Amino acid sequence: FNGRQDLWVMGQLLGLPQFKDTAQLKDMNRELAAAQRRDRKAQREAGLEGSMLRGVFVGSHNPEAAQEEYLPVMKHWMGRMREWFSPAVILRTLDSTDNTGSKILGLPPYHDHSLKIKLLDWEMENLRNIARGYIEDCPIVGMSKVRSTVPGRVNFYVEFRRSILHPHMNPTEAQSWTKPKSLEEWNVSPIRSMKLDVLAKLLKYHLESDGRQPLMMDESGRDLVPNSAFKGGNTHPGEPDRIVVFSAFVTSNLAIVDILDLHGIRALELNGQTPMKKRKSILDDFRSSAGTKGARVLILSGVGTVGLNLACANIMVVVDTLWSEQDDRQLRGRIYRHPQDK
Repeated sequence: FNGRQDLWVMGQLLGLPQFKDTAQLKDMNRELAAAQRRDRKAQREAGLEGSMLRGVFVGSHNPEAAQEEYLPVMKHWMGRMREWFSPAVILRTLDSTDNTGSKILGLPPYHDHSLKIKLLDWEMENLRNIARGYIEDCPIVGMSKVRSTVPGRVNFYVEFRRSILHPHMNPTEAQSWTKPKSLEEWNVSPIRSMKLDVLAKLLKYHLESDGRQPLMMDESGRDLVPNSAFKGGNTHPGEPDRIVVFSAFVTSNLAIVDILDLHGIRALELNGQTPMKKRKSILDDFRSSAGTKGARVLILSGVGTVGLNLACANIMVVVDTLWSEQDDRQLRGRIYRHPQDK
């Protein structure tokens, strides 16, 4: 579903009595619309200094920003609908447990590791320039609504998120991506990217040996070090570690593949533009890869968060965070599923 109206219709189809009350539906829509109007008025009154985007520009929350009313009202109504659905709907997830507290799925526990990377100075300045441009273009508009009226600009979220991987991934950037001639050239390049660097080093580390201890960022946010809170993982003689890398933007995969290649890492790609026949071949190659033979890295983007079984892989690296918890669960479920045994 895409919004509150869809949830309401779903409740009606299930025959739940609360959703038959159209007066409550009107109340919800009226309250949310009124909150949006008040938010727009508050943003206009806050002006440039109170712009939500200014918080991005200065690198912290902007205390002058107008307080949003829409989100609390939406949370209130989502909470009420959750209560109405709860007697009739059972939500089963990867983490669902039985009456003894044991996970129903019956797989070994998985672990999430968040790597907090400190971007290089030139990368941070690029992000500030993007925020600065949007502040000047539409200072009173919230980030969720930012679409530039300036020719050539796309959308704040698209430009910002893609630039975090590498500034040249920004579709409005004048300079396009060019593969470095060598790893040595990349390491001393003034346009080196921390996120691409960390990704390549992380993958290389886990491909060198199965079941290695997880890594974490050190205090500087620039170097990977062993995470002492965790031990090495399971190993399986016949199944080497395989890695799925999720990239939200298909056009960013070129930079990922190029930098991995500099580190001697072979990778396969699967996205929404991949023909079905080729898709099967890619999956067969990935599932049959072993040791130094074949590509044990699969870059997934724009396809495969629902229905695709990649239990042959046991490590997933999410390069671009997803928009919702449900999408995150679906993505995680591609490898955390039977017959996963690592």
